[in-house]
Amino acid sequence: MEDLIHFIFKFTRLPLSCPYYACISKRVNMVNIVFKMVVFLIRVQIAAPNIVHY
Repeated sequence: MEDLIHFIFKFTRLPLSCPYYACISKRVNMVNIVFKMVVFLIRVQIAAPNIVHY
């Protein structure tokens, strides 16, 4: 179970660690993992190259 949770965190690229195995019930049949992703949009302005006409 610990490996599954670690894989989900790694797959979603979340910098989180799985709780210790002792914290996870050995009789659990289902694990609900809920997380909110905060998305920061960064506006990038790219300067257009100078066009030289000959």
